Amino acid sequence: MENSKFYIISEDIYNLMMGAGTPENYYTSRGYKIPDEGLFQELRKDMEYNLRDMFTNVKTFSEKEMDESMNAFAKTSKYPVVSLDRVYINKTPKIMAFLDVTRINDNGCIKLMTRTGSNYVDVNTEVSIISNKIKTITGKEKPEISIVDDVIFSGEAISDICKMFADNDITVREAFGGICTDLAQKTLSGSGIDVNYGYQIDNFIDQICERDFYLGVPQSGIFINKEGSLFKRPYFSPFGDPVTRASIPEEKSTEFSIKCLDRASLLYKAMEDKSKKAVMVGDLPEAIYNLGNKNAKVVDVIKNAKDILNERRY
Repeated sequence: MENSKFYIISEDIYNLMMGAGTPENYYTSRGYKIPDEGLFQELRKDMEYNLRDMFTNVKTFSEKEMDESMNAFAKTSKYPVVSLDRVYINKTPKIMAFLDVTRINDNGCIKLMTRTGSNYVDVNTEVSIISNKIKTITGKEKPEISIVDDVIFSGEAISDICKMFADNDITVREAFGGICTDLAQKTLSGSGIDVNYGYQIDNFIDQICERDFYLGVPQSGIFINKEGSLFKRPYFSPFGDPVTRASIPEEKSTEFSIKCLDRASLLYKAMEDKSKKAVMVGDLPEAIYNLGNKNAKVVDVIKNAKDILNERRY
C-alpha cells in the first residue's frame, strides 16, 4: 500500500554549507560565516514535520550515518577507489580520484556531465583522464577499481560509468552506496559488479537529498540547459517542480514550496547576521533558473517568490 511506503531524505546541507562537495569551501572562502549547527537541526525538524503532513512514513539518514558508512568502505576496499561524492567522504590514499558527476536535463534528455574547476565536460572525457592517472599510480595496464557514491538509486548512471571505465581497460569490481535501492543492487549485480551499501531501501515513494529542497546550497537541484546556458532548478516552486522531481502531492506542492522558501530565508538571514554582510543572488554558487537580478539580496528574492506563491493559494 502507498501509505506504508517510506519517503527517504539524506541530510547533507550542513556539510555542503561548511565546505564539502563542489565547489569546495564556496561560502567560507568568500568570507561568509555559517550558522551554528543548532540552526540546521531546527530546519531539519521543521522539514520532517512538513513531510509527515504528506507522507505516513518519513525516514531520514543523518550526515553522521552517511559519513561513517562511506568512509569505512573507502578505507577498507580491496581496490583503489573512485568517488562520485565529495559531500560525505574524506580524502584517503585509497581514493584515486573524484568524478564529480552531475545530471543535466537538456530538453527532456538527461545527460551525465562532470565538473572540472568551474566548467562542465562530458563524463567520458574525465573518465579517460582518471583512467590514465590510475594506471600510472598503480603501475597496471588493466587495473580493477571500486566506485563509491552517496546514493545509488536506479543503478543506471553507475552502469554507464562502469562501461566508460571498461572502454579504458579498467574494470569496476565493486560499487558502494551510502544508500542503495534493491533495484540498483539487482541491476549492478546482474552486470557482475559486487554491490555493498551502508543502508538499503526497498519500500519507498522517493529518495531525495536534503539539499534539493534549499535555494543556493551548493549542488542543490538539477541542471537544465536553457539556450546554451546552465541553470539549477531546486525541487520547489516557483524555481522548480516539486511534483515531478520529488513526488510531492500536487495539492500540497504550493504550501510545501512556501515552507522550503521559509527555511531558506531563515538560513540566509542567520548567515547574514553572523557574517555582517548580505548574501546577493550573484554570490550563489550556481545560477538558478528564473531567480532574477544578480544584484538583489537573496532574502528579498525569497520574499518575492513567497508572495507569488501565496497569491496562488487564494
